[in-house]
Amino acid sequence: MGELSDNATLKILRAAEEGGYGVACVNCYNMDAVIGALRAAEKKQSPVMIQVFPWSIQQFGSVFINFCADAIRQCKVPASLHLDHAMREEDIKAAMELPFDSIMVDMSRHSEEDNVRLTKAFAVECAKRGIATEAELGRIDGGEDGVMGDEDIEALMTKPEDAVAYIKETGVNMLAPSFGNIHGDYPPEGPEAFVKFNVLKDVKQALASHKIPIVLHGTNDFNDNMMKKCVEYGVVKFNVNKVVAEEYYKFVENNFNKIELTKVIEGGLDRFQKGVEQLMDAIGSTNKA
Repeated sequence: MGELSDNATLKILRAAEEGGYGVACVNCYNMDAVIGALRAAEKKQSPVMIQVFPWSIQQFGSVFINFCADAIRQCKVPASLHLDHAMREEDIKAAMELPFDSIMVDMSRHSEEDNVRLTKAFAVECAKRGIATEAELGRIDGGEDGVMGDEDIEALMTKPEDAVAYIKETGVNMLAPSFGNIHGDYPPEGPEAFVKFNVLKDVKQALASHKIPIVLHGTNDFNDNMMKKCVEYGVVKFNVNKVVAEEYYKFVENNFNKIELTKVIEGGLDRFQKGVEQLMDAIGSTNKA
């Protein structure tokens, strides 16, 4: 991390490591989410990360990204801008020319050899531009239904020795391990039936001397107690979507075309903000800015 000592994302996560709390990295598809997340951060005096997907670049070019960056610059607490799951070379190259503080270089669908080679190449190029990089090790699988058998999940979990080797070989600054967490919604049993905290603990211990922040993907259906437990076991960056946005979507759906559009937007913003505030309380970042 030495050459990226001024990187906003790493500053935020380094402080969280030292303080023993987590940081919300909030998926944002529109202005409502960005403003809601930043308002929550200011009200709670909490650091925050704004996260977008390559979809935003593909749909809006630089316009939405520049909006996010400008809103972050005006924020009164530490905040940064992160790109999640950048899988295509053209998306990563485009992102490197935009005001991102960090990029998840997701080469997890490639062979192990190509994953390491491509991730390293992008990590080097990003570092030259002062951009931090994140990668995923193991397959944090799943989908909208999240259906998966226990044997499959076990086979995809990150091994501590592999995590250390991967960090050394690629030079990425953050790691998202697989320890039973699933992208998308979990089966009816809930995340408690799948998440293996002993795996997370072992990976965290293996990476302790390398000062690599641990990232949690797959937070749908996590309750506050699960979030708190993840903090206890070493997670510092919490990628969140449904857990903070669910009440926002419900309000918009239930009120669209029933009340004035401005009231729909205002009410939705309020609910999104409250969802982020609740998460900040759960992961301990309130009053840590």
